[in-house]
Amino acid sequence: MLPVDGEVLEVGAASETIALVRASGLSVTALHSSASAIEAARRQAEKARIPVHFRRGDPASMPFPDGSFDFVICRASLKSFPDPVGVLREMRRVLRPGRRGVILNLRRDVPRQAVTRYVESLHASAGSQLMAYLKLRLQQRRAFTHRQLEALVSQVPFGSARIDGTLIGVEVWFER
Repeated sequence: MLPVDGEVLEVGAASETIALVRASGLSVTALHSSASAIEAARRQAEKARIPVHFRRGDPASMPFPDGSFDFVICRASLKSFPDPVGVLREMRRVLRPGRRGVILNLRRDVPRQAVTRYVESLHASAGSQLMAYLKLRLQQRRAFTHRQLEALVSQVPFGSARIDGTLIGVEVWFER
């Protein structure tokens, strides 16, 4: 999924950057609008001795020049932005030409049975499964449907875009 080398931007979920950097060894910048979220992720990165560049800013008006990144990832946060189309436009703008990005999110239109199957596949204790189920269902209420995502993505002039459904979520792959 990730490029072999280059600059990666993670939009909106700074704490996820730690795992991304640890797995890839790439240069990663995390953008978040919340100073407290950035500070928490910065402490995690320092504790793990992982170099991550954190920036505070509005994802709908990113503080980066055009074509700054080789890959852009947005995990579980598109639904929380007041201007998701603006965020998509900015994600496209900061990508280098010919490069791609992905949005990973829950889908609102996934049936309860699919969420139950997913939680059961975690092979956790009954209490942990219940908590995971409740958390996912709560997050799912704020998520977009597949059609809503199609409508959002269609408003941005990506070079290409593809929306793939997963068991309980969606992957939106796009290229500049």
